[in-house]
Amino acid sequence: MDTVGSIMTHDVQISNKEEKIFNIARMMYGRKIGSVVVTEGRKPVGIITERDLAYKVVANNIQPKVATAHDIMTSPLISVKPQDNIYFAYKIMNDKGIKKLTVVDDNGNLIGIITQTDMINFFNKQRKEFIISAVKGKPTGSYALEG
Repeated sequence: MDTVGSIMTHDVQISNKEEKIFNIARMMYGRKIGSVVVTEGRKPVGIITERDLAYKVVANNIQPKVATAHDIMTSPLISVKPQDNIYFAYKIMNDKGIKKLTVVDDNGNLIGIITQTDMINFFNKQRKEFIISAVKGKPTGSYALEG
């Protein structure tokens, strides 16, 4: 089964709600990442994306050395579990118009993140495997038809 856990990113950059936006933006820039998950303990409570920085900070002339993560984070989050099916996660992202889902364990603790890019890479790999197997005359994977 194609699970969220098989394609999620485990190394999630986190911050607390009191962290200054300036520091979060510098972390994102330095690590070349598009988001930071805001946590309380190990539980995700919000997310800050590049879009949040542009739309909420720059466009509103908010001072990044004064404002905190809590001031601009998107919350509440929608989370999935690692055993959830990738297509289920894709449907949530598509229905809600979001590009990232946090992945939590059974206790609600953050263990990963799955992004729209992860989904695209997964679907492209599936399509490539199907085409290769079809050319060889042996359809396999998610596209294989039972016969």
